[in-house]
Amino acid sequence: MIETDNTNNLLITYTVFSLISEIIFYATLLFCAKGWCVVRDTISVKEIILCLTYSTLFMIFRILAQNIDRGAWAIVVIVFALISIILFIRELLKSINNAHLLIYAHLLAVANAGYDIKTTPIYQKHLMYNRFSIILLTSLLLVLIYLIVYIFIDIPYVADELTQDCIEIFFLSCLAILFRLRGGKRTNYTLMP
Repeated sequence: MIETDNTNNLLITYTVFSLISEIIFYATLLFCAKGWCVVRDTISVKEIILCLTYSTLFMIFRILAQNIDRGAWAIVVIVFALISIILFIRELLKSINNAHLLIYAHLLAVANAGYDIKTTPIYQKHLMYNRFSIILLTSLLLVLIYLIVYIFIDIPYVADELTQDCIEIFFLSCLAILFRLRGGKRTNYTLMP
């Protein structure tokens, strides 16, 4: 008789770590959408708790929707998953809008002071944040389409993983291109002061 590995514990561990990873990832997206470290230096405790709550609900119901068998409970879980997605997207869009308003207020103050706004650092942040918003919303739209298709169509495991990986590669590649070092910032950036 050949002994086999008991993968039940590993599967539970994998699911827990995957859940934590996804919660942190989506919470970070909400923090970025709020303009944290781009146009705002701090985020209130209330905003941090809201970001973590929306991300946690989003991920728990997403994982439940993916792993529950078809039946009466599946419909309830799918409804809660869709509600959590709507709450997450609502918070994301509200955060992006507030960050854009903050940037526009800075640009207006600079313009009213008589300066050319295109020569200011806030204008560069404005351009970068606009690009970030487009990347974020496009990636989220891809995830939303994926989730809707996954909920209603039985997708083979390999196609499912490949689709998730392609969306992640698209998002991370776009962010890497957006936040790459440019021009003079590339030169000697590793030297100690």
